Order: sequence, then C-alpha cells, then structure tokens
Amino acid sequence: MGSWPRRLLDVATTAGRHVVPLNGIFGGGWQPATAIAVYWLESLVLVLTTATLCWLVQRRTSDRVIAAARVAGDHAAVAALEAERQAAHGAGVKAGDVLMVHLSSIGIFGVFMGVMVTLVITNGNPAPFDATEFQIALYSMLLVLGAGWAIDVAMSPAMSVAAVADRVEACMGRWGLLWTLCFFGTILPMFIGRPQLFLEMFAVLKVVSEGWSMLARLFGWKSLRDRQAERALQSAGGVESPAPRRFT
Repeated sequence: MGSWPRRLLDVATTAGRHVVPLNGIFGGGWQPATAIAVYWLESLVLVLTTATLCWLVQRRTSDRVIAAARVAGDHAAVAALEAERQAAHGAGVKAGDVLMVHLSSIGIFGVFMGVMVTLVITNGNPAPFDATEFQIALYSMLLVLGAGWAIDVAMSPAMSVAAVADRVEACMGRWGLLWTLCFFGTILPMFIGRPQLFLEMFAVLKVVSEGWSMLARLFGWKSLRDRQAERALQSAGGVESPAPRRFT
C-alpha cells in the first residue's frame, strides 16, 4: 500500500476516535462519567496498540533475524537491520517500557477518577448513572479502536522506526491530557458549576492537540527531534528501511 493511502487511513482512524466523544458530549449530552470512561478506554487501547507496534519492530530487528541475514550473506540487510535496531533503541521503541510506564499511569488515573465519579454519583449530582448510554459509548469507541488496531498491525511491516516512535510520543501527550482532565476536571466545576462545560473545553483541546499531530504525520512535517534522529541514524552508517527484508 502506498504512502498516501496509509496516511489517509491514519486520518480516518484518528478522526473516528474523535467523532465518537464529540458527538456524545456536544450532541448526546453525555454524563461526565461516560465521557471520562471513553477517554480512559481510548488511552488504554492506544497504549496496547503502540506496545504491539514496538514489539513488531523489535521482532523484525532481533538477533535471530540479523543472524539469518548474516548467514545468507546479505551484508546490506545486516547493516540496515542493525541501524534500524539502534535507531529503535535510541527512540525508546521498546514494548516493555511502554507497557510499564503508561499502563501504570493509566491505572492510577482510572482508580482516582473512578473514586471521584463514584462519590459524585453517590451524592446524587449529577443525574443518576445511565448504564445504557455508558455501554453504547464504550462499544462505539471499541469498534473504532479495534479497526485502528487492525489497520496498524496490517501496515506495521511498512512502518518506519520514526513512525512508531511518534506513536510512543503521542502516548505521552495523551497522558498529559488525561491528567489535565483529572486535576482541572475536579477543580473547575466547583467554580463554574457546570462539569459539562469543562468536558466540552477538554474535547476541543484534545482535537486541536491530536489534530495538529495528525497533520504533521500526513504532510511529513518534521520536528527538531525528528531531524536529530535522522542525522543520528545516518551517522550510524545505515539508512532506515521502511520495509526490511525478511529472513526465517
């Protein structure tokens, strides 16, 4: 699949992840508990997806694959695979680290917000918990996330280290947004008296933040970090190959 079709699929899955909560918050009047649960679920599944992509990069640049290329006498492939593995290590493309850091953070956030939402519901404010709304919202988001996971895994052989590293960095940005929701979402409603207003502000902030990242991936805009990573890869004596040759 060419570069532009892959980018357009990325746009479609990213847009789908935002359409679900935007429609619920602005059009469906979601309760705060539903919106928070949907954003938490999104972060959890995207961390698992990113960890899967990291593991696939580690597998395609493993010692076994490099040894097989060396036995086959393909010295160019050996150099490319070793350079790719070095770039992956330098960019933090490690499945274990992604799972350890982000799952623990998401778990802490989930417990904290779960306790806060339970206290609010128990005190009768806002309206009684709507289980039907909650289930429909979660199933809708799971459907979109599942499609995104399948597309990412299918395209993973053609994903560069830089592309996977962008996913790891996106997890960090999403982590920051979640904790923004956590702290300000429990403080501001006390002053403005409308939790729904803060959720609307948060939804817009998230769209702007992730929308900018999506446009950067779509048009190939490179940050200073990306340019530095490319120079480091070139100085290591290899050029990153988007689709390394396979050895078994």
